Amino acid sequence: MVKDGEKYRLQDQEYKKRMDAYNAFEVFLYHMKNRIKEYTIKKSVQPKRLKKMENAISDTTKWLEKNQVAPVEEFRRRKVFLESVFASP
Repeated sequence: MVKDGEKYRLQDQEYKKRMDAYNAFEVFLYHMKNRIKEYTIKKSVQPKRLKKMENAISDTTKWLEKNQVAPVEEFRRRKVFLESVFASP
């Protein structure tokens, strides 16, 4: 029983880690969507760049819906990608 308990504890920890990463990424994505709205309202971003940001958000949202149990590292890679889209001129 102790071995089973240890096994499930490790599985639970991994699951929690993945769900925390998923939730954090979902919140990050929500904030990026709001930034797009701000940019659209203020017209402070060139239309071509704004379209690139919108496409990245849309693609990432679709990916997230299909990959809710992706590895933690994949959530991090996707976040870095979005940050780079928003940071590039």
